[in-house]
Amino acid sequence: MQALHEDFRLIDFIKKVSADTPKGSILTRQAFLSDQEYGKSALFREVLSHVNVWHVMGEVVMRTANTVALIGFIRPRRSKVFNDDKIETYRHLSPHIDRALRLHRLVDRLDVQRKEAAEVLDRLPLGVILVDAGGRVITMNRSASDIAKRADGLQVDGGGICRAEGAKERARLADMIARAANSEPGPSAQKAGAMRIPRPSQLRPLSVLVAPLTGKEPRQGRRGSAVLYVRDPESPQTTSAAVLADAYGLTASEAKLLQALIQGKRLEDMARDFKVTINTLRTHLKSIFRKTDTKRQSELLSLVLSGPATHAARESS
Repeated sequence: MQALHEDFRLIDFIKKVSADTPKGSILTRQAFLSDQEYGKSALFREVLSHVNVWHVMGEVVMRTANTVALIGFIRPRRSKVFNDDKIETYRHLSPHIDRALRLHRLVDRLDVQRKEAAEVLDRLPLGVILVDAGGRVITMNRSASDIAKRADGLQVDGGGICRAEGAKERARLADMIARAANSEPGPSAQKAGAMRIPRPSQLRPLSVLVAPLTGKEPRQGRRGSAVLYVRDPESPQTTSAAVLADAYGLTASEAKLLQALIQGKRLEDMARDFKVTINTLRTHLKSIFRKTDTKRQSELLSLVLSGPATHAARESS
């Protein structure tokens, strides 16, 4: 390829064709090079003759700001030239190739958007599960996958069904999912429902909110779906101290204290871990209250946990 571009100036020829040729134009090699010129060229003698490329017909099938796509057909020297009849035959095929290219680009863009949306959901500390009316999982984010893998109160069975552990909770969750997924948009749309799911491990119950995804228009044959938001109160709230400092204008010591509060640590434990006095921590805490315009720890934690800073640890991991 380096020889083609440097020694035989193939790239210059391609650039000339792609730059000078309007999209949709069907051309032959003879339109640019006569048989005599082509036969004497180093490109043909040293490269293309070995693969028997003589007749060429092609088209610029796509042209955008940063992309040019060409399609070409080749024949050996012993074959006939691409005549008007063959060009007309290809002209009937060309719109289908154009449509296929546009569909490919659309699918590619949708795939990129899907991956970006999945990445955004994976950064949430809250479990998010999209299910159909039967509870079968369509997709879930990383937090939900972690909860389901533990199979402690909520799990995904071998059939891909999201279900609760106990019989009573399982029936109630299935009913809530079915109602939400089958809800139609409008004033009578099903409202979100919530429940707590006990865990065999005796840890604090999971909190689950089931909400319909009705959209704005009638489904008209589309399958119904619902979204489950799952909160595990035992999941550690890991947060970047650096992000907390930037978000709320804290010093490094204040951010470290706030990070420990989010993780549920007491001042006594922090004093021992940080090797400072409780009075020092209380001084830092008062400064945090002032900078965040809060007055109590519960108010401070509510502010921080509902803000974007809590997602920084997920993003970095």
